[in-house]
Amino acid sequence: MTDQQVLGLTINGGEEVTVNELTDAGYTVEFQATSDVFDSTGLTSASGELDESSIENGDEFSYKVVISKDDASVESSLADVKVVNKSATFTDITSYTLRLDSNDSDDVTTGTDDQAADPVLTSNTLVVGETAIVDELEGTNLNGDTEKAITDADFSSSNPAVATVNSNGHITAQSSGTTDITITKGDVTQTFTITVETEARELTNATFSEDEVKLVNGQTRKGLTGQATDQYGDPYFVDNTDGDLTVSSALNADDEVIAEPLKPDDQSESGVVTDKDGKFAFAIEASTDKVGSGDIEVKRNDTVVATVNVTVSDDNTAATHKLELSSGKDLTLDSYAGADDQTLTLQYNGYNADGYLVGPKTFKDSETTDAYSVKSSDSNIVSVGVSDNDNALAKNQLMLMLWVKVLHL
Repeated sequence: MTDQQVLGLTINGGEEVTVNELTDAGYTVEFQATSDVFDSTGLTSASGELDESSIENGDEFSYKVVISKDDASVESSLADVKVVNKSATFTDITSYTLRLDSNDSDDVTTGTDDQAADPVLTSNTLVVGETAIVDELEGTNLNGDTEKAITDADFSSSNPAVATVNSNGHITAQSSGTTDITITKGDVTQTFTITVETEARELTNATFSEDEVKLVNGQTRKGLTGQATDQYGDPYFVDNTDGDLTVSSALNADDEVIAEPLKPDDQSESGVVTDKDGKFAFAIEASTDKVGSGDIEVKRNDTVVATVNVTVSDDNTAATHKLELSSGKDLTLDSYAGADDQTLTLQYNGYNADGYLVGPKTFKDSETTDAYSVKSSDSNIVSVGVSDNDNALAKNQLMLMLWVKVLHL
């Protein structure tokens, strides 16, 4: 419903007419309803205007119209009305997100949940005892609006012995097997299958954002990222309390160290620490005097789960430049409240003719030489700023800082 909704009427076998036209002609009009739906007067109204606060989506009532003039009057038969809120009535459920409830402070009963702490499940697989959360429901409403948030949906499980689901969309794995979870909003449904396993999640794989890194002596390649996953293909969180994920140095054919992995500045733990989505960041620092090629390995205990090849050269003449990630997990930023990756940093890196990293662009002291400008294509989504005095960089190196402007719509 919207404000100032008015019941209609017709005369003479279907001819549309307004109340004002009838009153101007000397007639008295009264709408009579079977429920208190009218503005101010409840069961009757001279205008037919409905009171929005008195009706809800799905309500049903009947009404008739009595028209009189002088001593004569005529009344219509009862017309049935069903209230439909087009903005809250959906024609389909187009998307949802399934998150693994990994936060002990979440309240499964009431639906209280810390979205920022829950990783997205990609396999639709749960281990016995785990709970998943159906989140970010969207659909198309009767107004034709797409990607509209759906609230107050109903949930059901076809096999509660395998997994139950409560009214808040929290799915709890009970025993091994499969079950269909159905989401219902009004007359539309969406169904997906949950598989429940008994084997605890383990880190089985990690991938790098790049398969090969080329560096010039003394340079550091920042902004490298990795993704840790379990045997089911879902993000695997590593806090490294047991040192279960480590990164090795790269050795050349002469067993000389040509490159070392560096942990992020804000990471005090040794080895690799991931975020909730299994992503981790690291950098590679080339030797100042050794050249050659070798692999940096990510190991789980003694098992190699990922490698990246590193080649170090002594040619430090820049031939090309690229704008690349310096810090941050990836180029995707989250804007919801509480998200921990609303910023990232880019560097304008130089590369030699063979594609080896020479280093970030260094500006001359003169403000009129090598001048660059930076801007965002849409400042309502992402704001951009430039810093040339960061203590971690050499004097006048260019660093680009981007941050998301969180919008509360």
